[in-house]
Amino acid sequence: MNSHRATLAVWVLLLTGGAWAHNYVADDGSHTSAGTALYLRDVTLSQVLYHDVTPGTAQVWIAFDGKAGDLVYFQLGVPYLTRLENYRPVLALVGPGLGDVKPPIAIPVGLGAQTYTSDAITPTFFDEPFTGTQSWVMFEKEIPLPQDGRYYLAAWDPAGQPGKLWVAIGKREAFTFKDIITLYQVQHKVRVFHEVEDKPMPLFTFTISTLSLLLRILFFFA
Repeated sequence: MNSHRATLAVWVLLLTGGAWAHNYVADDGSHTSAGTALYLRDVTLSQVLYHDVTPGTAQVWIAFDGKAGDLVYFQLGVPYLTRLENYRPVLALVGPGLGDVKPPIAIPVGLGAQTYTSDAITPTFFDEPFTGTQSWVMFEKEIPLPQDGRYYLAAWDPAGQPGKLWVAIGKREAFTFKDIITLYQVQHKVRVFHEVEDKPMPLFTFTISTLSLLLRILFFFA
């Protein structure tokens, strides 16, 4: 049984290759301010948070600690859905030493911000073969941090309209055995978010999901 699990794990890793670019970060809708921000311990790790923008969850906040000179990489995106074709959210990097220009949201006292809008941007189409989903990428940035301290990424829609957005952070890919055996669950959640759960999975996506589920069953009953 252990050899079966090991073999499947190797196949999952080989088949995913570089396709699984981000670790999935769950968003329960409670991270709507600096005080309730979702803390990420390692922002060099490639991660993505998917957020439903509603009247009660108009903003989503991520918190992390950094040192002066650290490079922080992030992206802002929107699911490839007809109703979101003109959806243009905003992302702000908030923290010490980032200037005196304040974004139109409440930020902690003593911190500054750099705000990145997407209203004048032509988004880039992005096809994600691992999940069988598509997105518009508004932009990607890599910013050096000016000081040591606590930083935040905050995203919202400036028009206050409901919609969906995602924030990705980090470039380094690293996955654990637990990540592998929960791939099928992550794929389902991401497909639900992108509203393609009822569409047939691409062969690649279906293969990875099936292998992950088999590995989970073998691990559970071992």
